[in-house]
Amino acid sequence: MIVFVALGGVPSHTREALAQARDANPGAPLVLLHDAPVPGWRSLAASRAVQLYDLAPLRRDPRLAAFYGRREPRSPFRSGFWQHTTGRFFALRAFMEREGIPALTHLENDVLLYVPLSEVAAWSPFAAPVLATVFESPGRAIPGIVRVGARRCLDDFTDFVLAEDEGNPSNDMERLAAFRRARPELVTDLPTVPPEPGRRAGATVSLFTAGAGSIPMPRGGWLFDGARFGQYLGGIDPRNSPRCLQRWLRWQRGRLGRPNGFVNESCTDDPSRYDYRVSRPAGLAVPALACAAGVFPLATLHVHSKKLDRFTSRRLEKHRDAPVASREAREETREPWAHRTP
Repeated sequence: MIVFVALGGVPSHTREALAQARDANPGAPLVLLHDAPVPGWRSLAASRAVQLYDLAPLRRDPRLAAFYGRREPRSPFRSGFWQHTTGRFFALRAFMEREGIPALTHLENDVLLYVPLSEVAAWSPFAAPVLATVFESPGRAIPGIVRVGARRCLDDFTDFVLAEDEGNPSNDMERLAAFRRARPELVTDLPTVPPEPGRRAGATVSLFTAGAGSIPMPRGGWLFDGARFGQYLGGIDPRNSPRCLQRWLRWQRGRLGRPNGFVNESCTDDPSRYDYRVSRPAGLAVPALACAAGVFPLATLHVHSKKLDRFTSRRLEKHRDAPVASREAREETREPWAHRTP
């Protein structure tokens, strides 16, 4: 089961995310948890076999109610953005409990899914009863995709969040990293960096713990994006930019062949050191990175610019033979700023 969560309203770009998830996983249950009536989404839901699930009954869940009853000084920002980023895990937990769902895969609304989940179902990070997500530094998870292998992990994670000091609010990225430090048996990595040449085939390393044991890669060598590949290729959300740059950023032209060039300073792996191309590991056109160790398809892409249509399989299919820009050409487009972005 693939589940999206839209607390406080469904962003328009969720349409592309849902459609891509369906193209990559034709037979998987696909669910959108949402607030308020969504009449404009019913035609898409019918055409793409998406189940629309109203969050109203879940709002009575004790944990969810307790979380939203806490003092949150950042709640005015974008209608509660920072609250909702963690609140979605409470909503997922309540949904799993109410519907008796043992495990699911959760995606953020600006994340494109390319891998057929049937290909990774038996792979250890997906099959284990843990929370599996992308880490890009010792202090930050990037939960654009989260495999919830067992509901009890969300039970413990939400209890962990509720035990925090209300006067020192955190965010979903820092909370997942802190939870991993406290309960390492309940959280694991999804591979996000290619293996180094000469290292053991089929395994890569963690960006959460330097020198930690190898992370097994799934068959096909799929890698998962956090906050760097999609930002480097497509750019960032224009709302996060200084006013003088907003007009230009709204017309960003970043694509697979000519990346926008943004490098998030919080990432410990620089995406500009790779080349990018289109691959077809499971029949669909998907973005892939190329390096000395080989070509690795991306299982997910976090399109932070919200221009998801540029990177869907249907769009990439039309340009799969287009040349990829040289490293020198890419450097000309690289932006001189870095910015922590929601």
